[in-house]
Amino acid sequence: MEFTDIAMELSREAWQASFQHPFILELQKGNLDPSIFRYYLIQDAYYLNTFSKAYDHLAKKTSKQEMRRLLKQNAQSLVEGELFIRQQFFKELGINDKEMAEQPISPTCYHYISHIYRQFEEENVAIAFASLLPCPWLYHDIGKALNLNPSPEALYQKWIETYITDELEQQIKEETELVNQLYRESDELDKKKMLEAFRISVHMEAQFWEMAYQHQTWKSTLQALEKGE
Repeated sequence: MEFTDIAMELSREAWQASFQHPFILELQKGNLDPSIFRYYLIQDAYYLNTFSKAYDHLAKKTSKQEMRRLLKQNAQSLVEGELFIRQQFFKELGINDKEMAEQPISPTCYHYISHIYRQFEEENVAIAFASLLPCPWLYHDIGKALNLNPSPEALYQKWIETYITDELEQQIKEETELVNQLYRESDELDKKKMLEAFRISVHMEAQFWEMAYQHQTWKSTLQALEKGE
């Protein structure tokens, strides 16, 4: 079996959890609390800025020409596409540097980024590559699913349409083909590490919606621990 088949089977429950989360369901209906979406955008900005750098960092680390080309292309596409649109959202909603400073990175966002960069310590670059794949792949699948019944809220629909482009579909096609090739070339231990890196990223994606929905902060996380939740 290919990596993508095995990885998806191992991560199916967490993958589907994203589609059923109230954040996604309410976003499609158009009744997602604007403050939740606003908080999500701020946390996503922290994540995407680091995610773009992860593409560049891995491109420098790999000796595989095709992988380097794809990673550099992805980093550039992220800057020109998703990050650019996020800047438009920020401008439209009036999110400024002061508000960003008042909303530091959340625990879930911090842990997700830390998970990705942990994979760069592995000698086999395929492991780090596997940890990067769930983000664009899941968002593309969510975008396609939501667009079957477009959101009546213009801003939310614009967010959905960010992830249904032909360019993103082509990117995912190339990434899945490459990760399958890398999996075939890896030894058994590294194959397990690739699957685990992918699985954890999928779980972090599901937790990201909950983080935004609950306006998670370091203080709220500590309070939950104190209450034994």
